[in-house]
Amino acid sequence: MLTTVHTVHKATDIIIKKHKRSAKTSTNAAITRKSFGDEIIKDFNIPTFINDYNMNMNGVNLANQYRETYKTHRPIYRS
Repeated sequence: MLTTVHTVHKATDIIIKKHKRSAKTSTNAAITRKSFGDEIIKDFNIPTFINDYNMNMNGVNLANQYRETYKTHRPIYRS
């Protein structure tokens, strides 16, 4: 990822998030279960820019949905 807003040099640039282990039938279960071991819930250190992206990426989808309802880009035919 590339960012001009966040830094990665301070202690506040990493947060601790709790994550649940994926189910055995999950597609990525074999990969993710290695990091969990026998634990069901585990704390992970996540950089703030990744957390901000994951928490706010829905805003772009909402903006696109709202913009779609107003058809402002209609074709104009001139003779």
